[in-house]
Amino acid sequence: MKKVFVSLVLLLFFTSYGIAQNTSGFTLMSSAQTGIGFSNEVPVFERLNVLISQYHYNGGGVAIGDVNNDGLSDVFFVKNFGPDKLYLNKGDFQFEDISKAAGIEGGESWETGVTMVDINHDGWTDIYVSRSGLAPNTPNKNLLYINQGVSKDQNGRDIVTFNEEGILFGLFDNSHSTDAAFFDYDRDGDLDLYLLNHNINRITQYDFDKKMLGRNDKVGDILFRNDNGFFTDVSEEAGIIGKDIRKSFYVFLFGTRKYVSLMCYLTRSHQKMSGTYIIKAR
Repeated sequence: MKKVFVSLVLLLFFTSYGIAQNTSGFTLMSSAQTGIGFSNEVPVFERLNVLISQYHYNGGGVAIGDVNNDGLSDVFFVKNFGPDKLYLNKGDFQFEDISKAAGIEGGESWETGVTMVDINHDGWTDIYVSRSGLAPNTPNKNLLYINQGVSKDQNGRDIVTFNEEGILFGLFDNSHSTDAAFFDYDRDGDLDLYLLNHNINRITQYDFDKKMLGRNDKVGDILFRNDNGFFTDVSEEAGIIGKDIRKSFYVFLFGTRKYVSLMCYLTRSHQKMSGTYIIKAR
């Protein structure tokens, strides 16, 4: 009995010790420790709220990538409504807000997603921001920030800056976007773009069948082909249906070096609406 009692005491001790030491492998770090103080507060307007727009809380997002080529992962946050934030990783879980100096804050717009990608293959990570015109009088054209590399500021410090060049690449798109995925769908060595869009209006059961017919250029998904640095909408010829109803998507690359297929899986916001695009090797 004594041995059982001692064993129970030891078990409780080590269990308590494990909890105290947080054996889960993760440690919660405060904004005071890291310097990341981002908060995505979604505003509510008299004429724009979840009762009026079912997509009111769609938006916000995060992308992680090395924007200054120092080997550390930097963090980019987008807000539903308000300035975006870019945090430069200084090492040892310390981050610096360089948003204003980098030129990526974006202004007052309803932003729904962000993707980091070296779109022009120059060795520097660029940023593509998806936007939707949900809030009153807000611009909804998507933004492409091209990384200008590292330079010196007036105090001699290294800074990384971006130029918004979406219109030069054919990606200053004004559909109602949710997110974007870059991949080489035609296997020509450059990155193409699948842009996930959504309908900002309510769809009733009465309208459901009608909305399933044909393509909606404003809210339908778009496949952009990269033609020597300029992106061309090839959705219809590629067989992208682009109906009014969709919610999220994933892009997978699978196969062998000799035979590669790309699969785009879309989940819809209504029942029986999931689907898959398989792009076969040619």
